[in-house]
Amino acid sequence: MKPLLTNNFLDYFLKLNLKDKTFLEIGAGDSTIFFSKIFKKMASFEDDETIFNNLKKLRMSNVRMFLFNDTNIENLLVPCLYESSLIILIDNNPNKTTRIKVAKLVHKHIKKDAIIILDNGEKNLDAYWFLKSRYYCLDFPGKRYDNTYSLTTMFFNESN
Repeated sequence: MKPLLTNNFLDYFLKLNLKDKTFLEIGAGDSTIFFSKIFKKMASFEDDETIFNNLKKLRMSNVRMFLFNDTNIENLLVPCLYESSLIILIDNNPNKTTRIKVAKLVHKHIKKDAIIILDNGEKNLDAYWFLKSRYYCLDFPGKRYDNTYSLTTMFFNESN
């Protein structure tokens, strides 16, 4: 099963050279399984205990799993943000921890060579505009595999 990111984003993204990158996702699920087959190293953060436990049972050797909540996210996430060659997907449940909070944490602590991906930017405009005002971006509006429409955006700076 594919992650619920736009198809045109996935078509573009999967053509990139990702072999030396580390994938960090905030919001786990089908994306964790999908991307674990592409990246050598992943860190996955989830705030739903059922999803977290179901993914832990799969014992994906290249995925470090973290169960977070609105109060412990900074302590868990920040150490992972200092890795180099990082691709960060912000796709968590915004009803538990807002995506603007996550976007600000990521922005404050990442290295210059990191790439940030925000899913559902049309529903999380505060996070979208915060990131867009600080980075170059590529928008990928379109259909997802479930035939719904959304916006997946990749943010980067001049070094990448």
